[in-house]
Amino acid sequence: IFPAELEEELNCSICLNIYKNPILLSCGHNFCKDCIENVWESQAAKGTYSCPECRAEYRERPPLQRNLKLCNVIERLLSTQIIQKQAALYCTFCVETPLPAVKTCLQCETSLCETHLRKHNESVDHTLIEPTNCLEGRKCPEHKELIKFHCTNDGTFVCVTCCVAGKHKTHNVETVAEMAEKRKNELVTSHLKLFLQTKDIKQALEQLLINLRFINVAVLIKKEKITALYSEIEELLETALRKTLHTIDAEAKWVLDKVMNQITKLEMKKDNILHKIQEIAGLRDISDPIGFLKESKCMALCVEEEDEDDSDENNNGGNDDEEEETEGLIKEKLDKQMIHLLKRIMNRFIETLYVAQVKYGLILQKDSNLAFDVDTAYGKIILLDFLKKASYVEEEQDYPEKANRFLTFAQVMCSQFFSSGRHFWEFEVSTEGDWSVGLAYKSIKRDGDLSAIGGNSVSWCLNYIDDILSAIFNCKRRLLEREAEAPQKIGMYLDYEAGMLSFYDLTDTLTHLHTFTCTFTEPVYPVCYVFNSGWMKIKS
Repeated sequence: IFPAELEEELNCSICLNIYKNPILLSCGHNFCKDCIENVWESQAAKGTYSCPECRAEYRERPPLQRNLKLCNVIERLLSTQIIQKQAALYCTFCVETPLPAVKTCLQCETSLCETHLRKHNESVDHTLIEPTNCLEGRKCPEHKELIKFHCTNDGTFVCVTCCVAGKHKTHNVETVAEMAEKRKNELVTSHLKLFLQTKDIKQALEQLLINLRFINVAVLIKKEKITALYSEIEELLETALRKTLHTIDAEAKWVLDKVMNQITKLEMKKDNILHKIQEIAGLRDISDPIGFLKESKCMALCVEEEDEDDSDENNNGGNDDEEEETEGLIKEKLDKQMIHLLKRIMNRFIETLYVAQVKYGLILQKDSNLAFDVDTAYGKIILLDFLKKASYVEEEQDYPEKANRFLTFAQVMCSQFFSSGRHFWEFEVSTEGDWSVGLAYKSIKRDGDLSAIGGNSVSWCLNYIDDILSAIFNCKRRLLEREAEAPQKIGMYLDYEAGMLSFYDLTDTLTHLHTFTCTFTEPVYPVCYVFNSGWMKIKS
């Protein structure tokens, strides 16, 4: 068992407990780090600091130097359980048969069983504590009296003699009970602060967990978008490959047909020459001179006519030119056709890839605040959702007269115009009724038959009327085939400098519908037409 005397040497003289994180002062005394810091905090107002044990004074607050050896001793003793809980104590007054003590009297310095405790309490009113055989830590080391007070100046525990006649008689003191009560109140305050901190930490953790779930969901959605984008890219590449190979086959077939025609002609010419050679060989066998001369004259005329035909063909760029042309077709024309074809298909692929990136949110659009211009709206068009939705209604709206207002067709133009760059817009469209969407110059007429979008040379549109989808420019309509039901989402892509306006069906997958190619000479405005309960909404 660890000797009590040695255990006393490991007790802090301030808190009377085993050192916690012991600090060594220059005077040689040790204290718990928290204990000495509390003492020096109380001495800070005086401007001088002193050791609670030997009263050595310091002008400046000494640095805290940890006593590593003492730390090691305490840790080793605790780890090997040398310091153990004291064994059960027995009553001091039970001689023959000692009974376990239930209390220890600080004044009498004895331990008492239940029986002797009752007798003790009948005669005196002393301070009782839990059974212990070590009372040294509860006595003043100088006067050997019980500690009853706490000196607030030095932060040490003192006895009555210290307060009355000792070196603490001019100091501020308080009873141990008062100090304990204050310490309990401080602990209650600390407990409340810690509880509030725990509550704040709990709320922060809950918020972080919510953010974590949100991040996981956002990552999953982003992965799904990227996967869908790459799937569409694969489809686009496969479609581009099929179109390219099909066009190459068509071009090659045209060249091959041309070559085969020339081969057929040469084969026929060869057969004709062989036939004449056989006839000439037969003439050589005629023995009659007159008959030979007659037959050979006819043959000579035929050969001369054949030579004249060949000469005419050569003079007119005949066989030699055809052979040169065939060789040119194979070496040059086919290459040029392929280059032109690949450029066209790659431009389309790049355009479609751009649209796909916008669709999946990988390219941020600068045109997200596109809105309809109420001053251009037809009288039976109502604008909703902050001027982003145009719907056809039967009731005439009370719009003021404006020079830019459409008067003949149920059309409305957007406020923004575009004169450069690449742009992409998405529109939600009704599955019932009629609608059109496209671009127009500001110079488009506002009244009359030529004011319809697509019905003039200053506007282009995708048109859905009577369940028929078509592309219209300058009154020329091109019917568009569609495999699915009526589109519900339309994408419109503009490359101003390249002179390209393309339309896409975004309902399920990215499907190209039509591309207009032209040279834009004025700024263009998005414009739409709705009729017969149709509506159209700009998707931000």
